[in-house]
Amino acid sequence: MRLAADSVTSADIPAGRFPIVLGYVDGKYAWSEQDWLRHTQAGALAVGIAVNPATDAGTILDVETGDATPYQAPAWVQMRRAAGVDPTVYCGQFSLPAVSAAFKAQGVPEPHYLVANYDNSPVIPAGCIGKQYANAPLTGGHYDLSVVADFWPGVDPAPQQEDDMQGIIVTGSNGEDWAVLPSGYRFGVASQADLAQLKASGQFVQVGSVSDGQLQQWPVLGQGGAGTVPQHSHGVTGTAQ
Repeated sequence: MRLAADSVTSADIPAGRFPIVLGYVDGKYAWSEQDWLRHTQAGALAVGIAVNPATDAGTILDVETGDATPYQAPAWVQMRRAAGVDPTVYCGQFSLPAVSAAFKAQGVPEPHYLVANYDNSPVIPAGCIGKQYANAPLTGGHYDLSVVADFWPGVDPAPQQEDDMQGIIVTGSNGEDWAVLPSGYRFGVASQADLAQLKASGQFVQVGSVSDGQLQQWPVLGQGGAGTVPQHSHGVTGTAQ
């Protein structure tokens, strides 16, 4: 897990202290180019937050009072996906059911979720990519802290593949492991023994948890004429679920 810091004021986040920095791309507190450079030049990965659902920019949409609403989130996610972005929605942990329901009601695959709950417990809830767990009174500075997955789709570059046969292993919101082939198809990993065998083969790299929305973007192997588990899976049986 990694830490990500965010603030309405770039200068309030200590440069070089955190591997990921979140800032605003629109609204009253939009960061300037120099605000971003202050952190990227110190080695941080920069992630933009939009507060206006009409803004076709950023990786994260801020869904909270005064910013976007749960109802507006699906359209923004579709807009950003059309721009080639794999988006995340930020909301309160206890607001997540309402946000999730909006995606289901509008028939839009769910995005990654970064949820907020200032309980000072850096534990990512199931099905989420991260959790904002500490606000300014807890961090001791004018910034918030989040714990995020080691691999954040849409933010982190895709894992480097050593050869054309290498794939990735991801964990869904229900705790099930899936192997994703370079072709984009996935198959279920039936047991811990199978998981160990895949990792030991050197042909798959485990990248961590993904949201239901991300998982749905990889069709299940064997469905829709996709074929069966290939020989380079070393005999691990795919479970079509």
